[in-house]
Amino acid sequence: MNQHDPRVRDEPVRSPDSEVVDYGCPLCGEPLQSPDSMVAQFDTCPMCGSIFTVPKPTANWALLTAIVLTLVVVAALAATAFIILRRGQ
Repeated sequence: MNQHDPRVRDEPVRSPDSEVVDYGCPLCGEPLQSPDSMVAQFDTCPMCGSIFTVPKPTANWALLTAIVLTLVVVAALAATAFIILRRGQ
């Protein structure tokens, strides 16, 4: 497996368009993409010819973290606005 290639994905990730799964070949590490419909089915790596099962994607933790942080900031701003408006009465 190519440990130094930054394009290689350690875990499969669902692409933002939710129709494609990005992952790396389990044998050679070649970056690959497959449609969602191929999850849990056999596929072949075009680079090394190995046969493997297309992995199920995991959650994209960076995206989930960004969403949670955005919600926290919005809640803090709403609370601040509420306090400011309450003091003005």
